[in-house]
Amino acid sequence: MLGISTLRFFHDIESSCPLHSHDHFEMVYNLPGEGKVVLSDGRTFPIQAHTVTLYKPGVIHKQVMSKRGTDYCLQIDTKYMRQIDSLPDVHHIEFLKSKRLRQEFLSLVKTQCDQASDYAQVINFRVSALLLELYQVKSSADNTDNDWRLEKAKNYIEKSFASMESIEEAADAAGFSSDYFRHQFKFTYGVSPKEHWLNCQLEHAQRLLMHSPLPQKAIAIQCGFKNIRYFNTRFRHYFGMTPDNFRKQPNRTLPHT
Repeated sequence: MLGISTLRFFHDIESSCPLHSHDHFEMVYNLPGEGKVVLSDGRTFPIQAHTVTLYKPGVIHKQVMSKRGTDYCLQIDTKYMRQIDSLPDVHHIEFLKSKRLRQEFLSLVKTQCDQASDYAQVINFRVSALLLELYQVKSSADNTDNDWRLEKAKNYIEKSFASMESIEEAADAAGFSSDYFRHQFKFTYGVSPKEHWLNCQLEHAQRLLMHSPLPQKAIAIQCGFKNIRYFNTRFRHYFGMTPDNFRKQPNRTLPHT
């Protein structure tokens, strides 16, 4: 039997979400943010970008955030889903690697329809399938050493993008050979480590163009670009306009956050 999707929403959490529970099953996707989940029995689970936590009805929990985050939430009436009776009360996936499951989660949260409409049944099918699929993903307790090392390398890129000389630095920081690192990073995150490095540089440059009076050449250098022409070309390719045109917009936005 299907679960029934009862509520789909997202909300920001600045510092904490107090102890609470729900009558229905709850699925929470954290994006972005850092912190921890605390259960009433004292168990804790870490939160970072792409963490997913599944709570059975009645599980009392709260979130304590060290960095502001956004929760994408799905609540489901699972009383007819006997498949989940034997599953744990909390299933915590500290880092959801599957890009397909991430996209499906966000798509469902953002899809609103009348519960009486024909499409509501389609939503119920999709939510039920997502729930059961997420329970097949290994919990944080089963994460391999590889997962943590990849995340360490990714964090290295995000913190050192302006000063890095080569992508091998990130591989070395996590103890990977260069070729193996490139393959595993692309498989896990959907982009190559070099693309991720470039994206970090460009997104930081965009923020500086919005909020800093620095000239473009200084911004390019501060973001790790040694060639202003290359910076302009990559910025235009990524954002659809040159840095100069972006800065001239009366209402600048951040389309790639």
